[in-house]
Amino acid sequence: AFIFDHSGRLFAGLSDGLLRGALSREPELPAADDHLYYPRDKEEGLEPCRPSVLMLAGSNEPDCHLDISKVMATKIRAVMAHSSQIGDRDEHAILQRYRNRAIEEARKHDREFDPEPETDALVFRESFRLIRFD
Repeated sequence: AFIFDHSGRLFAGLSDGLLRGALSREPELPAADDHLYYPRDKEEGLEPCRPSVLMLAGSNEPDCHLDISKVMATKIRAVMAHSSQIGDRDEHAILQRYRNRAIEEARKHDREFDPEPETDALVFRESFRLIRFD
């Protein structure tokens, strides 16, 4: 299951975001495998399930990094759909923001990293903190 880490950097200063993150995590696990939470699911033939992994987006302590380079165009279109949050920025400005962040992350591991703007040497990543349930 993917949810936001309510204590992470994405919600810094956003009290409504903190509340949403906390509320989304609390019922996630008890409700996941109990048909009493969602009785219509059982009526529709859906079985309860328990996630084996919780992936927390926006965590201050990520331990899983996924390469999303191939889907950056889709990600940018999705971000652009939130027009009230991006103001007057265009797709190029959004891409440049992600590019700068990716360069900053790459330089944490290789201080000499300096990609050419025309190359595909830059890897875009999404990072999560994993919680495994055994």
